[in-house]
Amino acid sequence: YLKKKIKYNEGEIFNMEKYQSSLEEIYSAYYDIGHLHIRLIDERTTRDDSLIDINYDITEGLPSTINLVNIIGNTKTKDKVIRRELSALPGQKFNRELLIRSVRDAMALNFFTNVNPVPRNLPNGDVDIEFQIEEKQTAQASAGAGYNSTDKLVGNLGIGIPNFRGMGQNLSFSTDFGSRRNSFSVSFTEPWLYGRPTLFGTDIYSSKRQWFSDYTETRQGGSVRLGKRLRWPDNFFRIFASYRLERDKYEDFSNSFIASQSYKDYHAYQEFITTYDTTYSQDSSFTVDPRYTWINEYDTTFTVKDPIQPYQNSILTYDEQWNIASRISFTVTRDSRNLPEFATSGSKFSYSFEKTGGLLGGFWHYTKHKISYAQFIPLYKNIALAVRSQFGAIVRPNGADFDNDRHTLLSDRFTPGGVAYDGVVRGYDDGSLTPDTTIKAGADTLYYYNSFTDSAMIINGVFDTTFADSSTINQSAGGQYTRVRGNYMFVSNIELQIPVVSRSIYGIVFFDAGNSWLNWTDINPFTQLYSAGGVGFRVAVPGIGTIGFDFAKPFDNIRNQDNGWRTHFQIGTTFK
Repeated sequence: YLKKKIKYNEGEIFNMEKYQSSLEEIYSAYYDIGHLHIRLIDERTTRDDSLIDINYDITEGLPSTINLVNIIGNTKTKDKVIRRELSALPGQKFNRELLIRSVRDAMALNFFTNVNPVPRNLPNGDVDIEFQIEEKQTAQASAGAGYNSTDKLVGNLGIGIPNFRGMGQNLSFSTDFGSRRNSFSVSFTEPWLYGRPTLFGTDIYSSKRQWFSDYTETRQGGSVRLGKRLRWPDNFFRIFASYRLERDKYEDFSNSFIASQSYKDYHAYQEFITTYDTTYSQDSSFTVDPRYTWINEYDTTFTVKDPIQPYQNSILTYDEQWNIASRISFTVTRDSRNLPEFATSGSKFSYSFEKTGGLLGGFWHYTKHKISYAQFIPLYKNIALAVRSQFGAIVRPNGADFDNDRHTLLSDRFTPGGVAYDGVVRGYDDGSLTPDTTIKAGADTLYYYNSFTDSAMIINGVFDTTFADSSTINQSAGGQYTRVRGNYMFVSNIELQIPVVSRSIYGIVFFDAGNSWLNWTDINPFTQLYSAGGVGFRVAVPGIGTIGFDFAKPFDNIRNQDNGWRTHFQIGTTFK
């Protein structure tokens, strides 16, 4: 075992760096099994002028036992909140790996700027462990206003307390108010229910949002969550389950939105004129009663487009009624990151399964899967490369009633792009990477009406008595593109994270790629991903959290967007 710690081999040129590294590895091997008082004497002897013999004389001693675990410096957080995260406990044989894991788990709470373990040797060979804590400000209060093209002017009030009462609980409250968006939410999480590693959480919320003057979306509901730490396959795993009951309504549709989401009747008709019209009476090519004038069918002044039926998947089909979403979800995660933000090593895996409707009841009925994996690779000192990929899918049940997306909640479908929650692809507008679909024109009809039985219809400027019958119907030939939200999504992010001020200010260089699709057969991640690159920075602001600005340049063309640089603002990090 110890020979594997030696960094050099017989016959090699002597290298002092490898020599010192070998000594450190030997000491570390003994510290890992509790031998803190090992005595190691290395002897180097030279022979034949150029050969060096190296001998190690090791006195192992007895392993040390942890006597006390002391915690100092925590002015707000209760001792028990920290102690329950520690793997190094009194009565155990000292183990350096458990000590490192204790520091990692305490830092994962995200309550502290630093956790420093200091062993204190005792006369009998045992050891006390002192954890020196540096707390950071965790309460986050916000009040302000903002403006964007979607919501216009919006005010915000909020408070988040990740370490409520110093008990490790999380309490948050937020409200938005404006002419187009109003929302309210309250959330509470207890990570150790009744002193056991079982999470309990609940939240209630209500939101009302007007989308681009097209319609208003209202969502009201609440949820209950449970979580559990696992010991198998290893103790980095967690499982979560939740139940959510929500009601949704789409209402206040504008006339232009109704027209854009509906099949239409096109009526061309004659206008009755009560005064003599000399313009038409002088036309010698035909005889017209001067009380009447012909209006060309392409004259939009006298063309009426009447919506007759919403498109098949349009939210107009919900008739402005409340619809219930009853949902149960299960999530498994494995998080071995060394830090909750700007990790420099470890990985994070997550898979979630959500079932809406079916035996749970409600109007909405579908299954949603989402899987993601992130790897953090140390490069040099605290500079790290972070790589993440995620894939999502919404699956409808079989049956004629579910051949379209009518029973799939619009807000649950995927809208990556920008810094959207679904998937971050900077360089594009938020939520803009969604698929296009063609509305079939078979139900579009063109009606030709003649007000008078003795008249004829003008078609392309020529009299045509074929359409004298007002019941004549001609099917229009063209289709119409419309943008919808995706049922499938893939997004990948690469970030180089460079600390400028340790744990306070970071610079980043990034590359993003992603897209969403309507159908499984449409997916081609090798040729259909929108990509972008850029730079940005993150700043940890006490009382607010981590805020960031990114400057991104898209590499691909997308409809209704230019290829210029875009600025994105976000709270938190890309790799949450």
